[in-house]
Amino acid sequence: MILVSMKIEGEWVITIYVSAIIPTLNPTKKILAVVNQLCEKGFTEIIIVNDGSEPRCDAIFAQLKRNPCCVVLTHPENRGKGAALKTAFHRYMKYPGDHIGVITLDDDGQHDIDSILACANALTQHYNALILGTRNFSLKNIPFKNRYGNKITSAVFAIAYGLRVSDTQTGLRAIPNRLLPIFLRVGGKRFEYETNMLLATKQHHIPIYEVPIRTIYQAGKQATHFRPIADSVWIYGQLLWFLISSLLSFAVDIGIFWLLSRFLPGTVMERVFWSTLLARTMSSLVNFFTNRNFVFKRKGALLHSVVRYYMLCIVQAGISLLAVGFLGTVFTDKLLVPIKMLVDGLLFCLSFRIQNRWVFRRTARKKNTQTQPAKQMQPAQQTRPAKQMQPAQQTRPARQTQPTRQMQPARHTRPSAPLHLLLRAGEMTAVL
Repeated sequence: MILVSMKIEGEWVITIYVSAIIPTLNPTKKILAVVNQLCEKGFTEIIIVNDGSEPRCDAIFAQLKRNPCCVVLTHPENRGKGAALKTAFHRYMKYPGDHIGVITLDDDGQHDIDSILACANALTQHYNALILGTRNFSLKNIPFKNRYGNKITSAVFAIAYGLRVSDTQTGLRAIPNRLLPIFLRVGGKRFEYETNMLLATKQHHIPIYEVPIRTIYQAGKQATHFRPIADSVWIYGQLLWFLISSLLSFAVDIGIFWLLSRFLPGTVMERVFWSTLLARTMSSLVNFFTNRNFVFKRKGALLHSVVRYYMLCIVQAGISLLAVGFLGTVFTDKLLVPIKMLVDGLLFCLSFRIQNRWVFRRTARKKNTQTQPAKQMQPAQQTRPAKQMQPAQQTRPARQTQPTRQMQPARHTRPSAPLHLLLRAGEMTAVL
């Protein structure tokens, strides 16, 4: 729980606190070394969540329980990393004390202590932001699946959501108090929860601050619980549903067109016109209701969403027509199909972003989810304690005895930081 210090008589004194959170499944003895390092650096509360580990790990958890720095919580069965993080967040929020936030980290020693302290220290300057410890993926010691998996995810985030994050898979994150209620409402129980946290920052206009860190990889000894297929489906679930919805509407469009073009009376042009019109109308309705109910899952004002959806359809069709026609003229009409595939592919990604942020956007719930948590979880250093602790500068006796400005006693056993030092922390040099 160490963050910022100040010099008093030549010694560094801890003045601000943060809790460490470690979700773990079937840990090795490396977790003991991680905990010992945290204790040596001044962390006096380390919340460890045993997410349904096997009985062979009982001895390790027994040692952790004997450590006065540790609070060990247990899931009887495996519920996933996201569920473990939420369990720790709930426990922390019951006794926040003078702590300004939490820092989550892995149990295998991949995050060195200097990187952990650097992220924790960033809370003092970015107490409204989600702080990410980001790795340098250009280094040779980064495993192939981590390097290119992160690049793909970062590209998807930038294209589909307009969110630029250099390390989407990092487990080293510092979270201030005021953001915890928001992240507790984020969906997800397994690895997709960390991805959903990043998406929630876009929805709630939460800034992201990145801290470069050094990550340790041991070749051939990686113990990961990430399931490449199952967890990727969860992580990219919304995009996959959007793709399925588009393919479904395409199939409906082609099927209805084929059926009507065969049985409608009239000339060829008349049959093509009415078949296209009716097929496109039906397929667009299928796409709209699928996106509304299954992809974005936002059942707001139906009329507004319908109007916006068809406005987008018209504009998108116009852009496709003009772009394909222009590029076909500039190059050659023999490339019309590849050109249309390229143009429509870009419009597909753009359409996802617009539908997510405009057509099916959240309206009524946004303000409630943003403003309410901040009132519940104000950090202790924001209560202007300096006026309480400096009676010599106050000239009116009435102000010296105001009971409302007195420091409230903590309701638990955590050490309380001197509040007058907390206010001065922002003016001091942060040290690790």
